Amino acid sequence: MVGLSIDLGFLRAILSLEGGDVLDAAALAHRADQAGADLLVVPLGGEDGPGYTVEEALRVRSILRKPLCVALRGLRLLDGALKVKPEEVLFLSEGGGPVKLELATAAAGPLSEAAARVRAAGIVPVIAVEASESAVLAAQDAGAAAVELSAGEFAASRTEDQAVEAHRRLARAARSASDLGLRVRTGGGSPSPARVSRLAEVPEVEQVRVGAALLAGAVYEGIGAAVAALRGEVERGARRGDSRAAGGWKGQGTGKEEE
Repeated sequence: MVGLSIDLGFLRAILSLEGGDVLDAAALAHRADQAGADLLVVPLGGEDGPGYTVEEALRVRSILRKPLCVALRGLRLLDGALKVKPEEVLFLSEGGGPVKLELATAAAGPLSEAAARVRAAGIVPVIAVEASESAVLAAQDAGAAAVELSAGEFAASRTEDQAVEAHRRLARAARSASDLGLRVRTGGGSPSPARVSRLAEVPEVEQVRVGAALLAGAVYEGIGAAVAALRGEVERGARRGDSRAAGGWKGQGTGKEEE
């Protein structure tokens, strides 16, 4: 079963607008939880950058039934993330995308020290990387227990051929990560609901993180209905992936096939 991970960063952006203080972040997170999210992702930031304060993250933590992931842009707020006591910490670049790692230096850099602290606290360290085999190897050296393969290239593909090739690269990276014993996730890049479904087809992917795609649906449907709709897309994609795996799946879905 492929999990649906809801990134609440989009909600933080809304709360920062004029009048946003009338909304309750924890209450909306609870709705996403009830509607079918398997994991809630809270980006830390506050005064130090885009995202929630530690106090806001603790409030979200207090009302959730499902696991919580704290996302960090860089390493400055690691102490705050550990204070929240999430199940996972997701390491992103300072810009919020995949982390750029060099295989030759990944094992001795500051990220590896941060990942070791997260592990020591009994929390899963997840490193977001580009969907490439070299990036996966570097993430392993840096101490990741799981990798989040960037779906940005796949999400941004303008033609069917581009989408197929990006999907193949992501699938190859996922197989490499799984062969190394790493857990595999994917996300980022604002994929459409249909492409979220295609990401869930990759057999090694255990979770898909979405944020902006949820916001687009929530504008029209409400957050609960939007999460439920994405939950259905993930389940459809996972079923197709299972069917292909049983028949020799090669990671070449284009989005045209039906169940």
